Amino acid sequence: MRAFLSTMAVLSVLWGGASGCILAPSPRKPATVNVAAFVSPGGGAPPAVLSLYKAALEVSKNAVDFDLRISNISPAMPDPSMFMEKQQVPPSATALEQAMGQDPPPDIVLFWSVYDYSAALDKDLLQPLDTYFRGDRDAKPDDYYPGAIEAVSDAGRLYALPVAVAPTVLMYDKRVFDEVGLGAPEPSWNWATFLGYAKQLTRVTGDPQKDSYAINLSGPLILPAFIWQNGGDVISKDGRRSLIAEPSAAEAIQFYADLINTYKIVPPEPRRQAGGPPIMMEKPAIRIGPGEVPPLMGPTGRVAMMFVSGAGSQMSYSPFMRGGQDRPMRLTELPRGKMPGTVLDLSTALGLTARATNSQLAYKAMVALASEMQKELGVPARRSLAKNLRQMNPGLAEDDAQVIVNSLEYARPLRLRTGEEMQVLYQKLLSPIQQNSKPVAEVLKEASDALDELLNK
Repeated sequence: MRAFLSTMAVLSVLWGGASGCILAPSPRKPATVNVAAFVSPGGGAPPAVLSLYKAALEVSKNAVDFDLRISNISPAMPDPSMFMEKQQVPPSATALEQAMGQDPPPDIVLFWSVYDYSAALDKDLLQPLDTYFRGDRDAKPDDYYPGAIEAVSDAGRLYALPVAVAPTVLMYDKRVFDEVGLGAPEPSWNWATFLGYAKQLTRVTGDPQKDSYAINLSGPLILPAFIWQNGGDVISKDGRRSLIAEPSAAEAIQFYADLINTYKIVPPEPRRQAGGPPIMMEKPAIRIGPGEVPPLMGPTGRVAMMFVSGAGSQMSYSPFMRGGQDRPMRLTELPRGKMPGTVLDLSTALGLTARATNSQLAYKAMVALASEMQKELGVPARRSLAKNLRQMNPGLAEDDAQVIVNSLEYARPLRLRTGEEMQVLYQKLLSPIQQNSKPVAEVLKEASDALDELLNK
């Protein structure tokens, strides 16, 4: 049969040549891969969406087997209470589900909010990528930071390609350090070194213009990082059991509580009415000269250090960090416990919808889009691109860029996805510690019991 087909092919060419032409198959029309991107309810597009459109233009120049079509999804304005109530489905998940019911459905979806990604995952709107991703030389699985892969995984399966991530690091005001004769923290500094620095940086005189505290703990949720550094965890790997009352976690939480209530190195939290909102305390008016960079501020006073993350924008670790060696704001890695540890935020990801028309082709397009977007968007999720972070963000100093890159090696995502779980940490654990309303052991037991009950609901 093979010889017969070959002979017929030769005869066809000869016949076509004798008549002045050669028969050729008609060109096949490339398949269309549909990409959906969330935009703000008011129509605004964050940097991730703009980056997607630019990437699509570049990918389309070389793609021969697919065309890209991008459509925007504009969810309804979210109810603020949805972040604290698991029963409410975020509008983004509802909007994506409706789009997937249309013909044609989106094959790829761009996420620039971890809440939107988690909601889509909970609604089974995404399909796992493991079959395509593992061993894919174009995707370069080994090039991704482990924390970035963990951030888009659930029950051991990969559900998206991480594009941009953001580790939590420590920002400090060099001017305050200079005032007390302290040099820059060493990358390997530990809890004891940190506490020594903090005591020297805390100066309470009674004059709000002169009072200064060591650190603001009211920023990103940093307590899990202390727990990880001490060898503990927040919940078990199967997601069914609270671990915050285990000895390693309890020791870290006690250290965190001592920073606030024993050593008093943080500004006091606003007082609260019984069962009501905080009673806002007026922050002191800090005098700032012309062109002077404002100081770091806590909830009720000036601080020398604060935890920051670049999640939510292209490069937002600080608007005041441009400049050379005379810049006042600097970055450093978190102080280490028994091991290094920090929290990783997912900034941007691309997922494959459960209704993708041609999953394999859509995955190929998704890898190409991710590769282009990772060249310019925030902090890339891949090592080979993150090493060029300074070139991608010219306003970022070289040593600050290196702090971010170093932190990526050990940064981990917080696996608590639902609002109820976060609410337990804030209301049952963090708030009582900050208010110093109960002994830490009692707080730990109540918070752990509440988290256990929620995880097994």
